[in-house]
Amino acid sequence: MPTYAAIFGNFHSSCKASARLCPSQVFRPTAAMEVTIQTSVAIKVGDEKAVSIPPTFLVEHDGRSFLKFRPTGYQIVQLVCGCDMPKNSSLANSISLGQLLKKRDHEWLKPSCGQDVFQEADQKPQRKRKHITNPELITIDVNGQAVECLMQGQRPIKSDLAIPLVPEQLQAVLNYVAQDAKEALSTRRAYKKAKSAPTPKRAKADE
Repeated sequence: MPTYAAIFGNFHSSCKASARLCPSQVFRPTAAMEVTIQTSVAIKVGDEKAVSIPPTFLVEHDGRSFLKFRPTGYQIVQLVCGCDMPKNSSLANSISLGQLLKKRDHEWLKPSCGQDVFQEADQKPQRKRKHITNPELITIDVNGQAVECLMQGQRPIKSDLAIPLVPEQLQAVLNYVAQDAKEALSTRRAYKKAKSAPTPKRAKADE
């Protein structure tokens, strides 16, 4: 049976050995560590609290930032209706937002300037191509305010309304969509879990 002195000696020697290993285990920053700088965007409407916008709702184009006005986005609902809204709120049924999208799509599908100058009277005007390589800007009128819309993606008319982070343009769109926001929220579709079909009963042998 080892004596107290032997146990203490072994413990002391193990401590010295581990102490020799400590310097090599000290954390040292290396040049391989990547450093990224992120900036956040918050939009304040009236007396409401500022709403922090997720990066997925922002898009950059030509050095400018645009807000994706996604109707199912909670932050978009907060900008229109206020911060104290239920988490599952949605503006997908907003008629006003649908009107803005129709305006945008109509402007996008209009013939290019000068395209129909030498066109025969019986020929239909050619529409813009539906697929684009680089994003393009068009302008629509929202209650007297010119609002730019970013058209992007393989199917631009299927994309969210994207407007620049310019106070005057944001205010015009928010006020327009707010017209029927209450009705849009109250008509939100309620999803019910589909009931499985009842299992047919097995017929008895004597039937």
